[in-house]
Amino acid sequence: MKTASQIERTEGIAPSWVSLVQSQVGSLRFGVVQIVVHDSRVVQIERTERLRLDKSQPKAPSISSLGAGRTGNSAAFEQVTELHQ
Repeated sequence: MKTASQIERTEGIAPSWVSLVQSQVGSLRFGVVQIVVHDSRVVQIERTERLRLDKSQPKAPSISSLGAGRTGNSAAFEQVTELHQ
């Protein structure tokens, strides 16, 4: 398998998808960049970003404890929203 730099040296220029992948990787702290290939051609680039939470931050209360005595998802959602304001 050729690397992007090998492709660039042998073909003179890098394929357009190489710069797209480089920009996606360059702007990503944690996550995955996947290249989808059909019939030996790159047809799709997928990016999944992960957000890491600082371990020193307190844990958020569980959803079940937020809605104690109240029913429905809206009660829990309202309390979660209040916590983040």
